[in-house]
Amino acid sequence: MKRWLAPVALLGLIASPFAAADDDSARYWSSGGRGEGHCEIRQRVDDRVVLELRGNDVRVRTLGGEHFPLGQVNCSGPLPDNPKDFRVELRSGRGHLTRADPPSGRRPAQIELFDPRSSNALYIVDIRWRDDRWSGDDDGYDNNKVVKRCQNAVQDEFARRNYGDGKLRFRGQPQLDRNGNEVRVFGSGEARNRNDERDLRYQCSLDRRSGRVRSADYWYDSGALRSATPQR
Repeated sequence: MKRWLAPVALLGLIASPFAAADDDSARYWSSGGRGEGHCEIRQRVDDRVVLELRGNDVRVRTLGGEHFPLGQVNCSGPLPDNPKDFRVELRSGRGHLTRADPPSGRRPAQIELFDPRSSNALYIVDIRWRDDRWSGDDDGYDNNKVVKRCQNAVQDEFARRNYGDGKLRFRGQPQLDRNGNEVRVFGSGEARNRNDERDLRYQCSLDRRSGRVRSADYWYDSGALRSATPQR
């Protein structure tokens, strides 16, 4: 009997903070960035919309005109709660960037776009910031060991959920986010068995002083199932 990778529900820790039936929201993720972060959002605008960003989530609210679903989002990593040097640039679009407020506490970043012609137009917004929570390799802090411990914990969790059926492979250099004594690791990879493969994301939380893994989890990217069976 063929087994496949067990479905995984996201933990409450990473659940979207936005819950509005009339709005579109999505989780974005891409590894990268140490201290310097950026996001590019491509959004269709009819009249007036507001883009809201918090952590790993982005939301579009339509204030006027036809509503268009959230467009393509490409980010280097999570937007911190209180970023430094928060900058927003309208790279493409015939209308105006009327507001660009950074996040503050529990309030998300808010970016308002206005199209004066009231029709379907594509806008490209570039968002950049600096995260001073990143402090590199200070105090003898060994990032390679932290990443290895995290990935070992994810491997163990993957094997437990899938009864040893399939293999897990990590991609690239994950992102580290340090906040006090907690270190979080975010990265990507792929899970594969003899017939199929899936893209996935993972995250871990570790105690910085002891190196102990507090939590480790992974989830599959939607629509990422691919056949790995060679064609005859």
